[in-house]
Amino acid sequence: MLLVGFYRTDPKVSGFTPSISDARYAAFAALRMKINAIGLYQCGQFRMENYPEVWTEAKKLYKQVSSLTFITEGKDLSGQVKISGSPALKHLALEYADRLYIIAQNASFKAAAANFTIPDQYRGRIRVLFENRLVENRDGKFTDSFSAAGTHVYCIPVK
Repeated sequence: MLLVGFYRTDPKVSGFTPSISDARYAAFAALRMKINAIGLYQCGQFRMENYPEVWTEAKKLYKQVSSLTFITEGKDLSGQVKISGSPALKHLALEYADRLYIIAQNASFKAAAANFTIPDQYRGRIRVLFENRLVENRDGKFTDSFSAAGTHVYCIPVK
């Protein structure tokens, strides 16, 4: 997975400069598809010296995604996690080391609300990784909101 450097997106040619939000969605979508390696590269005008603020954030993103690649070896529980709210919501749910990890993404350019239902054994606190917040677990149900093309990664222990 090539994290930043979208095909035929040299800003001089296309007029499009990938944002960190674009890169975040692409990187976590790759992880959601169980691709466990990503890379950063520079091409054309999209070079570190031309966009230092994007590259600074891209390096942080690279570390976030890299810190989670181990979960791709976990047991897939995606069929046991239900999400309602928008047909554009996509997810991968994996159990690893007595924790349920859910990578959830809004594949729409419109904001969306999501309602989650998780298996009975996951009743602990729900941490939203990389966002420094918790979501309330109400007997295996929780809600959250997503920005356009937004991503959240949840970690829920077995209780």
